[in-house]
Amino acid sequence: MDWWIGIIIALITGAVSVIGVRYTSKSTVKVKELEVDASAYDRAERIYNSALSRLDSDIQDLRTRSTAQEAEITKLRDGIGKVTAAFRVAMNFIEQFLLWERDGSAPPRPSIPDSLKEYLDPQLIREHIRQQAQDDRQETT
Repeated sequence: MDWWIGIIIALITGAVSVIGVRYTSKSTVKVKELEVDASAYDRAERIYNSALSRLDSDIQDLRTRSTAQEAEITKLRDGIGKVTAAFRVAMNFIEQFLLWERDGSAPPRPSIPDSLKEYLDPQLIREHIRQQAQDDRQETT
């Protein structure tokens, strides 16, 4: 009977070994799945962080460009306002000059507005002043 006991012990040992191998393989598969999941999670997190970093960089770039554009628009509006004001003054001066000429060009000659002097040729301004002075001298004689 001793040999039956050896066979039974061998069968039990074989069955326990098979069960142990199956359990170990299932545990190894679960560990591998967890490692794969953790690796996939790490990759996804790196991709997500990279995308957020790029978006943040793009947003900062857009803010910088927007600020620069706002400053340029303000500068253009100011320039347009200045030109519009000068245009109105110029039209008013031309109208005064034409009315003066229509009414016989009697002294005093219309004065050039100070706000237009920066746009006119200095020689023309000096000539206008000279003619005004000449008109004043003729008026006093």
